[in-house]
Amino acid sequence: MSDLIDELESGVYKNLGQEIRSYNELTNAWVQEGIITADERSLILNCVTTTEL
Repeated sequence: MSDLIDELESGVYKNLGQEIRSYNELTNAWVQEGIITADERSLILNCVTTTEL
């Protein structure tokens, strides 16, 4: 999982919204696959949005 997050962190994005969508898509897939819970997904996305500001 951390390798996929690292990949997203090093990506080139047109804007913050595009970057957040990438994290959103990845974490949605993880929830659907049962890898993480919806609460854990929220925590990840919260970290992404607060560290980018």
